[in-house]
Amino acid sequence: MIYIPIEMTDNSLGNKLHVGQLYVPAFEDFKGVIDQISKTNYYTNNGPLLQQLERELAIYLGVKYVLAVTNGTIGLMIALEAIHKQGSILTPRFSFPATMNAICMIGANIFYCDTLRFSPNACLVSIEDKLKNNKDISTILLPNLWSTVNNIDEISCLSNKYNVNLIYDSTQSFSCSYKGKRIAINGNAEVFSFHATKLITSFEGGCITTNNRYLYEKLSNIRSSYGAVGHLYKPVKTANGRMSELQAGLCLKSLSKIKSSVAHNKMIFNLYKKFLNPKKIYIIFEPSTRIIESNYQYVVLIINPNYNKFRDRLKDVLNKNNILARSYFNYDFSVFNNENPIDFPCSIELSRSTICLPIGQQITIKHVQYVAYIINNFFNNLNL
Repeated sequence: MIYIPIEMTDNSLGNKLHVGQLYVPAFEDFKGVIDQISKTNYYTNNGPLLQQLERELAIYLGVKYVLAVTNGTIGLMIALEAIHKQGSILTPRFSFPATMNAICMIGANIFYCDTLRFSPNACLVSIEDKLKNNKDISTILLPNLWSTVNNIDEISCLSNKYNVNLIYDSTQSFSCSYKGKRIAINGNAEVFSFHATKLITSFEGGCITTNNRYLYEKLSNIRSSYGAVGHLYKPVKTANGRMSELQAGLCLKSLSKIKSSVAHNKMIFNLYKKFLNPKKIYIIFEPSTRIIESNYQYVVLIINPNYNKFRDRLKDVLNKNNILARSYFNYDFSVFNNENPIDFPCSIELSRSTICLPIGQQITIKHVQYVAYIINNFFNNLNL
């Protein structure tokens, strides 16, 4: 066990440590964006900053087409509206509720699949079982959670085998790579979020990516008539999902600093690994693998099933010490369909046993030492 002197763990100033990234542009960046907007007198409706952002995102991600939107949830709804035609949609029973909400908002039925045991990634066996036994499923919506990536190759094979659409909800995994390529080109489309808690931010915002020209035109027409591309598709419903010029300008500033943001995240992640003492009580989820390069946006502890009864107590202790840890994702997903939760044991276990720790711009080595001290002390006092 690593000893951390108490004077190194002082948080008496009361600054709350958030899970969110909070890589917020500096005031000078704000001022520069506002000055530029005041000169162009363009505030929304596919303005020059928005167009610049879409171009720069396409270059950074290595994808042909990027469509910036108001937020990630609107992006999911637009993507589903453009791609899903009829039948039901398959998604894991473990995600942020926006994934399921977007499906409900377009009026489709949900089928669940399970996750892996110690990972938020979808279980391939569970996916195929659902596709094989439910011919009504015509679309898969898979979240890439905790700054990691699903098994892209195998899932692509399954979507082709069963002739279903495939959309990735990559709102938690911007800038992550799979086999040396940044995610953005997988499935029919991918959706990202630029919320204030994400790696790059426009405070609210997001984008949809695809390499399919016709789909891009369809998505652009559903988003809004402003900035719509092509004339072959005339949507019955539109989303009014435009991103404003202020959002786009802030996102450009945030994108310009992404390399240093990822480096800072990785440093903080490794410090948690150094100072935490998991023993056999929990594991620190590792988002990178031999073929996946993470942005290290999340630090997640997965507590051993024998000790998960202590998860909420630990969360309370952390919160009382100004560490705003989160249990990602502990929601009642039964509200979205009537499938028996017992059929998704890994998803249920994850919802009971995970806790997400602060990481991002605000977190320093002193903060990591403080968080580690609280967690190590909590479990030591239990005498497990």
